[in-house]
Amino acid sequence: MSTVERARGRWRDILPQLGLAQNHLVNKHGPCPLCGGRDRYRFDDRDGSGSYYCGQCGPGSGMTLAMKLLDVGFAEAANRIDGIIGLESPGRRERPAPVDDRDKRARALRQVLAEAGSHDVVTSYLQSRGLNLVPATLEGHPGLVYWDGERPVRYPALLAPVIDCAGNLQSAHRTYIVGADEFAGQRKKLMPAIETVTGAAIRLFGFDDILGLAEGIETAIAATELFDVPTWSTISAHGLETVQVSASVRRVHIFVDNDRNFTGQRAAFALAARLNNLAVEVHVPPKPGSDWLDVLLERRAR
Repeated sequence: MSTVERARGRWRDILPQLGLAQNHLVNKHGPCPLCGGRDRYRFDDRDGSGSYYCGQCGPGSGMTLAMKLLDVGFAEAANRIDGIIGLESPGRRERPAPVDDRDKRARALRQVLAEAGSHDVVTSYLQSRGLNLVPATLEGHPGLVYWDGERPVRYPALLAPVIDCAGNLQSAHRTYIVGADEFAGQRKKLMPAIETVTGAAIRLFGFDDILGLAEGIETAIAATELFDVPTWSTISAHGLETVQVSASVRRVHIFVDNDRNFTGQRAAFALAARLNNLAVEVHVPPKPGSDWLDVLLERRAR
């Protein structure tokens, strides 16, 4: 049975664990989690397919919504969903209580973070990417379980707590350090959210009233090295568009990827428009297809 078939009728449980807020799972017009429209989206979940409709984005299924929320392709979205629902047919299992699910996810998340503590893993990985700054908020795990589709294996991993606007832990971003290309695109994973990661971010550096925002962890650290601005990682373009900044922030620097399909740029300028009560600057690398880590490495190579 395919991932889509096993997910049928379960999207209201799956999507919150991928970062979708509960208010986006009702069949009445409301704000769109993808484009930000205020009254153009509804989640009708026809035949348990997770279907939705937005007047701007158009129609889609639960899988489409998952792919757009995570900013990944079908295979990676299916892999993450498999991690939530398992590989077996759901059969006639009873639906667990949402509160119990939250408690279970919270316990699993805190256990993984408690097992971390290998700072050498963090330092070695970041140095391998050409970065000198090592945020104290990042944790290293000496051997985190990774499911390769057939059996569990263990790899060292970088763990980054994902914190919401109220300062609560919601998830952790895992970067498996395997040193092999066959896991490219599968090594970075969010743990299932306790409630939602919409609006949350990886708070890499301490800040006061000036804050930088970027999608990826490495890109955000590179921006701090280049501009001397404390940064957060928002994980994805959707995260960049929806991130909530602290009330103390007065100036925001958005360090966007120069995506050839303009995904990052659209998210950055949507965020800038939303934060129009603050002083906002959007920084775009000069070369199409590049990010600020590329810029940092190119400058060092001169």
